[in-house]
Amino acid sequence: MSSEHKDILESVCRLLGNLPGVRISDFSVADQTTSLRVVVSDGPSMAVLQRLCQGANVCLEPFLRMSQAEREAENLVPVSCSLTASAEAFDVFPHGNLQLLAIHAVWELHRISRLQTNAANELLKQWNAAPTAVG
Repeated sequence: MSSEHKDILESVCRLLGNLPGVRISDFSVADQTTSLRVVVSDGPSMAVLQRLCQGANVCLEPFLRMSQAEREAENLVPVSCSLTASAEAFDVFPHGNLQLLAIHAVWELHRISRLQTNAANELLKQWNAAPTAVG
């Protein structure tokens, strides 16, 4: 694994781990594919993680089909999930879908006020992504 791949992987783990109800339990890397084991503690957190993975074209298993009530439930049994992301370069993303997952996580953390605008925009600029709105 290149040092750049390691850096983006560490960033993804740190960012996802800062989402409420999400904990990274393990990861592995094989060639250009990164797998993360994630434990999700509630419905709202699962809904957010599913949305982030869909936006970044990252595989999330199991992908739960949840009712609106389940998406809002705070008392779901913790679910262990596997995320699989390609780090193969495309377009302006040298770390592929793994980089896109990091970008979507930054936008979400900023949206929920867990990442300040300056810090978010610094990461987004580094990863060739649109900045958050200022203010």
